[in-house]
Amino acid sequence: MTKINQSINDKNHYKSITLKNGLLVLLVSDPKAEKSAASLSVNVGSYQDPKGQEGLAHFLEHMLFLGTEKYPDAASYQAFITEGGGSNNAYTSNDTTNFYFDIQADAFQGALDRFSQFFISPLFSKEFTDREKNAVHSEYLAKINDDSRRSNQAFKTLLNPKHPQSNFSVGSLETLKNHPNLDLQVQLKRLFDTYYKANNMALTLVSSQSITELEELATHYFSNIKYSDVKTGLIETVPDEPLTLKNAPSIQFIQPIGDIHKLQFLFPIPSQLSKYHSKPSQYLTYILGHEGAGSLLSYLKHKGLANALGASSGSPFAKQQFLTVSMRLTDKGIIQIDDVLSAFSHTLNTLKNTPIQPLYLDESKTLSHLAFNYYDYIHPIRLASILSSRLLRYPVEDVISSFKISSVAQTTDIKELMSFLTFDNLFIQLITKEHFPQNWSAHPLIWETEHWYQSKYTNFKPNDYLKDLFNAPKKIGQISLPEANPYLPEDLSTINEFDEHPRLIFQVPGITYWHRSDNRFDKPESNHFLAIRFKGAADTAEHYLLNRLLTRLFDESMSEQTYLPYVAGLGYRIYPHLNGVTINTSGYSNKQFDYLKWLLEAFLAFTPSEERFNEIKQQLTKDLSNQINTAPYQLAISKLSDLVIEGSTTIDEMIAALPSLNFQDLLEFMATRFQSFNLVAFSNGNVTNQQSHDFAQILLSMNKPRLNTLESIDNEAATFSQADRLTRQFEASSEDQSVLYVIREANGLTLDDELKSKMLFAINNQLFSNKFYSSLRTKQQFGYIVSTHNFVMQNVPSLAFTVQSPTRSNTDIVNAIERFIESQHIEIQNLHEDYFNKAKSTIMKSLVRESKSLKETTGRDWREIAKLAPDFQRKERLIETLNSIDIGEFQAFYKDKIQDGNATRIVIHNHPLDTEKLHSKNWTPL
Repeated sequence: MTKINQSINDKNHYKSITLKNGLLVLLVSDPKAEKSAASLSVNVGSYQDPKGQEGLAHFLEHMLFLGTEKYPDAASYQAFITEGGGSNNAYTSNDTTNFYFDIQADAFQGALDRFSQFFISPLFSKEFTDREKNAVHSEYLAKINDDSRRSNQAFKTLLNPKHPQSNFSVGSLETLKNHPNLDLQVQLKRLFDTYYKANNMALTLVSSQSITELEELATHYFSNIKYSDVKTGLIETVPDEPLTLKNAPSIQFIQPIGDIHKLQFLFPIPSQLSKYHSKPSQYLTYILGHEGAGSLLSYLKHKGLANALGASSGSPFAKQQFLTVSMRLTDKGIIQIDDVLSAFSHTLNTLKNTPIQPLYLDESKTLSHLAFNYYDYIHPIRLASILSSRLLRYPVEDVISSFKISSVAQTTDIKELMSFLTFDNLFIQLITKEHFPQNWSAHPLIWETEHWYQSKYTNFKPNDYLKDLFNAPKKIGQISLPEANPYLPEDLSTINEFDEHPRLIFQVPGITYWHRSDNRFDKPESNHFLAIRFKGAADTAEHYLLNRLLTRLFDESMSEQTYLPYVAGLGYRIYPHLNGVTINTSGYSNKQFDYLKWLLEAFLAFTPSEERFNEIKQQLTKDLSNQINTAPYQLAISKLSDLVIEGSTTIDEMIAALPSLNFQDLLEFMATRFQSFNLVAFSNGNVTNQQSHDFAQILLSMNKPRLNTLESIDNEAATFSQADRLTRQFEASSEDQSVLYVIREANGLTLDDELKSKMLFAINNQLFSNKFYSSLRTKQQFGYIVSTHNFVMQNVPSLAFTVQSPTRSNTDIVNAIERFIESQHIEIQNLHEDYFNKAKSTIMKSLVRESKSLKETTGRDWREIAKLAPDFQRKERLIETLNSIDIGEFQAFYKDKIQDGNATRIVIHNHPLDTEKLHSKNWTPL
């Protein structure tokens, strides 16, 4: 049996086996698993799409969900998973197709039976072949305004057209169609028969069951997958063609939809997959992507040229990959882009001309081992998906340890990579709406329209000016290599204390301190929240914006100082809210109290500059304006929140108020808020009661003269009549039609009634979710995005339906949703008690599940602490309430709220509704 190299903190048991048909299987017995999961990865992806049939591998992924010989009903798999309290999905990349699901343990065997049939005897029925290509097309159209996807597709026009990476991979009605003497079903079956072979796959099962039991399941359900005639190893799927061509255009300008300025430098390098033990590319990306003092980003920020930068070596595209440095430029940066390019080139020269520093290699290895040994719990569905795909690319013994740096990178490997960081090997992509540097090309720019996403772009070869600018950059003394990281944790000991719930350990006028020792995760980590509460944090749109600007300015000013702590495992964030500002730190507990104290001192002493205020204000203006380009179904949820929560500051209100704010307004806002405030703190994890108490005393001594006893406030839920039928249109750039249809409980309920209503709505959602998806997504093909939600906003529950469609009008969508609801009336009246109890059981299992990470417990407890009346028994009350509900009470609730309509209904939509053609009447615009 191959020994799997695993973390010291990993309590799972692993075993790898190979079935008689050649299928490689990794079995994972996870004692903490509350659900069981499976994932199967196939060594096939978009690279295997036939010419002119782009997206076929992706389409094949979709089709495997839609019926098998043993289970021909196209909705049966989805229904079984949903009813078993599970979830499922799949993805297709350039070289891998990955299928995965999770489910309650008692339904695992039935799910494996259905899942395995995907790969044994799929139907590829003509009915669903014709239907499902519309869903793939809808998926393509849903992202047609996504600037990331648009720029990625446009960049492919710079690549070798013979390399499959240059192709369109999603699929559309244009590519997924019948060909002469070769219909779509035949194309799908041919691709399946060629690549969906047992010895071209990897399977992972994760469950609390024993290894022996999992081995029996894998053998029983997956041994009948056919194997390839090539009985050893994976089928060859790596293309031989080079990714890029010499003497071809290497510069691209592209116009985005959003108001953004993004500059990318990309160097093709050999695939680094085989060097996973030492990861030499991390040496380069660590230095180029550094954000601390002396870094390229630090220099560009101080010059007002850029406000974000990242470096990565990405994933391989067959035999090559890109080392990429990406920057978000300011308006000034886009105008002075030559200075940006020169500074980048100078940084490259500094890197290449400095001897390899053992310091960075040792630090990287140390931090990699710490991260590997103390990573957060990975839930079964995610673990299964990750491991099955990695089994195709890494030796089974290293499938987990391949994440860490096991050995120090060789100097020769790093120098070899440096040799590729030259101008002749450089691709540049500039994404902006304006100020394209005309002096980079020897010829007038010729603009083209990218076929799939309709982006305006131009490709050209660099001229001598650009080459000279890169090869002979100005020397910049402010840019240097990083110093040693002083924040590496020195004490990794763990405490021996545990509190069931947070305890109020310190309370004086102006300071409330909650504490919870939690040693369950056996990790030397803690999380801390510190709320600085002051009056007038968000009582007007202007104050709300000033608070956002303040936290952005402070966060931006601290980016250099907080970068090394971040690299060393000390996380930090700051965010504004209704009652003020909260600072949150996380990570290794060793130096965290000192870190939090330093951050608080820096915040209260913060003095912004007017120049940075104007830059951040301009960036916030762009961010708010770019919200219109968000996917409509996501925008609809934001609009619902604005409607149902009193006092919400909408995006439109912010856009209207922001121009009038000036630097003096911010200074006055800060002066009054920093003069008088109170503190609410919470420490959780590998921290003792005494440590928290001592820190509370420090907070008191630091801030005593400024502390007040102001009570916190909370936004109230908006009040509607049960008879209200309300519509609200919002603006989005997408041409897709999108509807969020909400059935909402009344507010003002007693606590007992509120808890009962939450559980009744949750049961209704559980009963509806799969049926709604099957009806509107699978059968009626309204679009790719179809789902139900169990929303709770300001403690008011609701049942919501989301549909985003490229082909149906919002009027049609609303009518289809209402027809679906009506179709359920008789089914609910005749609901079998076993089916009802199964829905209850699924919700119950999600309620009783234990937290699996410190982050999860801290977030849940902090949300309670932040309320006016914290209730750490809320989970227990919900469990008790759910237990008390019987089928008769649910049916009475359903008849009252859903069938008879005694609940508010709200429709959020992005295109006009024809109210005269709506199935139900009396809708009123809100």
